[in-house]
This record gives sequence, structure tokens and C-alpha cells, in this order.
Amino acid sequence: MADLHRALLVLGAFALLAAAIPPVEVSVGVTRADDGLLSPVTITIGLRNPQRSTLTASFLTTDLYEVQVRDGDSELYSSLFGHKPIEIERRIPLPPGLTSLGSLVWDATTNDHRSLAPGTYTLRVSILGSLIHPSAEIPIAFATPLPVASAKALKPGTAVTLAGSSVLIGGVPTLIGDDGATLRLSRLARPRAQGRYIFRGYITKIDDSLELAVERAAPAFENLTPEAARPSPQPLMSASSR
Repeated sequence: MADLHRALLVLGAFALLAAAIPPVEVSVGVTRADDGLLSPVTITIGLRNPQRSTLTASFLTTDLYEVQVRDGDSELYSSLFGHKPIEIERRIPLPPGLTSLGSLVWDATTNDHRSLAPGTYTLRVSILGSLIHPSAEIPIAFATPLPVASAKALKPGTAVTLAGSSVLIGGVPTLIGDDGATLRLSRLARPRAQGRYIFRGYITKIDDSLELAVERAAPAFENLTPEAARPSPQPLMSASSR
């Protein structure tokens, strides 16, 4: 009974301490070149102290925040996915106004490195403080990739996001777009790529031909088997079989 009483006192003390901390707001900034799929997203995170005195935020690990991208109840991306926290306590003073906690660059892919589908998602930032742990949510939208036929009318140097399958035609890496049009690629999505891919790059002109200089390529969201199986090794021919 005495142990239970002490535990209740400790919990009560934490509750009073948490109640005494004035509200702190999360500040989230999003920067990207455009709303195309695979266009990297820079996310800046800060805490805004609306009070006139300095507060101290305590964190039980080196992780100050988690960034998630969600589609309804489904988590598509988390900055902590596959990450083991380092248990080192950190204390950060929060003077009146905005204090930056840092930034990260999200490559606009899911936890399993597929591209998102076009649409609007929820970007959620959660502060991982021991007592200060507010969160903020903002929408983030991604546009439908441009048809390949339309991309071929763009000026060289224009950044663009396209979708389709990559194949070798006459030994040349080629994109077959969703609209059936074709465009030369600087490289295949992967050596054994199969299914639909999203390509991010810019239009270039090689001699008299247009080409997509591929900067990034990732399987489309619905492409769950983006790589063909390796061919089975063939048995070595013995001298007697020749």
C-alpha cells in the first residue's frame, strides 16, 4: 500500500508539472520545387513559446520530433521508420518566440521506397518531448504525372515528372508512358525493372532526339513487385558434354 501511495504521489507531481507548462505551438514549414511526385520536400520544424519567459523542453532521446505522412489512418512515411532511438536526455531552452528544432529532407517516397500516388495527404509533425509534446498537421498534395506526349513539347532543361515502364528498345533505354507515347531515357529505372515507375528528371536534347535525363526513379505506389527475379544460374558444361 505504501508503494502504491508513493507511486500516486509521483504521478500527481508529474501531472501538476505538466499542467503548469504553458501551451507551446509547433511551427512547420514546407519547401519544394513543385508538386510533382518524387520532388523532394524540405520540412522545417520549430517550437513557438507564446509566453514572456523562457521555458525548458526536455527530451528523453536525441530525437526531438517525428515527421509522418498519412493517408487517413494509414502511415505511409515516418522519419523514425527503422530507426533505433539513442537514449540521451536533452534539454532545450525555449525563449519567447520561435525556436528552430531543425529540418529534414523527405524524398517523397514511402517507408518501402515507393512513390506516392497523386493526391492529397496529411503531413504530421509530433514533438517528442517528455512533457512538451504538441503536434501539427498540414495537407500536402502531389499532382498527376504529365503525359509523355505533352512532355516532348517542353523546352530542354524543364524539370518534369513522368510515369510508365522502362524498357530497352534497340538497346536504348526508353520510357513507355501511360499514354502510350515513348521517350528516350538516360538510364533504366533499374536493371531488372518491371511494372509501372515514376521518373523525375529534366528534358534534354541529344543530337536531334529528346531525352529524359533521369535524376530519380521509384516504383509507382501500386507496383508491389518492381523488380524481376534474377535468372536461374545455368549449369556449367562439362568436358564430356561438349
